[in-house]
Amino acid sequence: MRVNPKDKEETSLNVEKADESTEENSKVEELPKPTKDSKISEIKAYLDAKGIDYTGKTLKDDLLALVK
Repeated sequence: MRVNPKDKEETSLNVEKADESTEENSKVEELPKPTKDSKISEIKAYLDAKGIDYTGKTLKDDLLALVK
């Protein structure tokens, strides 16, 4: 059976996309869970990475309450 070079190229691109997706997911998992010692910017970055909306929340305690 002969492999079409175009098919081989598309398969290679799909593998690269899968690798990128895995890397992005692992970056999200690498973020440590924020604590009282975390900066507000770190808490917001964590919430952003998890897709948690914090609109209207400005105090550290309010943001930490959203961390599960």
